[in-house]
Amino acid sequence: MKVLLCNPPSETEKATPLPLGLMYLASYIEKEHEVKIVDMKADNVSRQKLQEIIAEFQPDFFGIRCLTYLSASVYLICEFVKSIQPACVIIAGGPHAQANPTEMIAKLFIDYVAIGEGEITLAEIISGKIPATIDGIMYKEHGEIKATRPREQIKNLDDLPFPAYHLINIENYVNNRYVHAFFKAEDRVAQIFTSRGCPFHCIYCHKIFGKVIRYRSPENIIAEIKLLYYKYGIKEIQILDDSFNINLPRAKKTMDLIINSGIKIKISFPNGIRADFVDEELADKMKKAGVYSVCFGIESGDKDIQKFINKNLNLDNVRAAVALTTKKGILTTGYFMLGFLDETKEQMMRTIEFARHLKLHMATFFKVTPYPNTELYKMAVNRGFTLSNKPEAYTYTFSQEEFPNLSKISSQELEKMIKKAYFHFFSPWRIIRLGLKAPNKKMLLVHFFRLVFWKN
Repeated sequence: MKVLLCNPPSETEKATPLPLGLMYLASYIEKEHEVKIVDMKADNVSRQKLQEIIAEFQPDFFGIRCLTYLSASVYLICEFVKSIQPACVIIAGGPHAQANPTEMIAKLFIDYVAIGEGEITLAEIISGKIPATIDGIMYKEHGEIKATRPREQIKNLDDLPFPAYHLINIENYVNNRYVHAFFKAEDRVAQIFTSRGCPFHCIYCHKIFGKVIRYRSPENIIAEIKLLYYKYGIKEIQILDDSFNINLPRAKKTMDLIINSGIKIKISFPNGIRADFVDEELADKMKKAGVYSVCFGIESGDKDIQKFINKNLNLDNVRAAVALTTKKGILTTGYFMLGFLDETKEQMMRTIEFARHLKLHMATFFKVTPYPNTELYKMAVNRGFTLSNKPEAYTYTFSQEEFPNLSKISSQELEKMIKKAYFHFFSPWRIIRLGLKAPNKKMLLVHFFRLVFWKN
């Protein structure tokens, strides 16, 4: 069978991270099927060009990744593909498939919605297996929408082949000056996942990989890093895990293997690591392995908010982890959120003051956005809030005006609080300190003005 996997275009984000989800799908099925990846964003593929690709390749199956804010665009693409290749089976997956599968399968031009991890699901759909026997999908039978039981998660991630780097033009990704981070130390940057899932239950978070964390072995990770380093000339790795350091022995062994490999590479954690799973030994090993930037998902400096959002970070441990990591010479960034359900001005000020007194180099303060199918979204709906039905409102960058203010203060006050957070945090001393430490001064300047002076 011929399978065309598609990453949709995006006009709101300039970064072009590797389409790792599609690349994992491709590598899993390519031994038995002919697979092609088209990245409409990174490869600048127009609708006309997509039509030419389809006419030449003649796919039997068309799979597309969908984020919520891109869903309107994805639907147009799927409808277009169906109009020019009616026999092509269209499969939609990704975070929006997890968040709102019923909406997706209701579209006449979508044949299957794959919910959760997609490798085995995609392989079974392509094999012609009876839909009712395929776990983790929604499909239509005689016009009736049906859903199967959830897909069991892949337990041993080492069983998965490496992403299909050979099926993309890697040069369209690794040299982009916009990356999924505030900094980059090298010109050639790639992203990897070393685990899937997260054992915590934060109410604002998606659950596409589930709440049972599964790991790749340190040996499997270093093998992929060597592939990227030696074959593709990658000089910096961004580790995108939700929970890299929960298993401290594994995290330390991974750093040891990188150190012992002799590879001189830079490493960052733009998605963040847990601040309550950092000790001095790990910090030392990270620094020696080439880690130069670490982000901490802190969210709130108020103990009651920490409990409410199920983050449950010990704030004393956060202080210690930030101080320790900074002391080791690693750039530290804190992620914070303002405007949780019923959050008061006093609680927001605690977060602002907490951030200001941490030894962070950088911080972001985002307005809370209740994404579909999260616990926070359900809470807001149950409380009578009318949430946006505009897909473009659910971007993963800056919050949108379409969203209601969930907090106890007015929307105008909330906007002022976010601005206040930045101006309180970025003292002249901190700006100078950040400027001296940052590896890419031009990139830092762009991000700094974007954060502080653009509307959040």
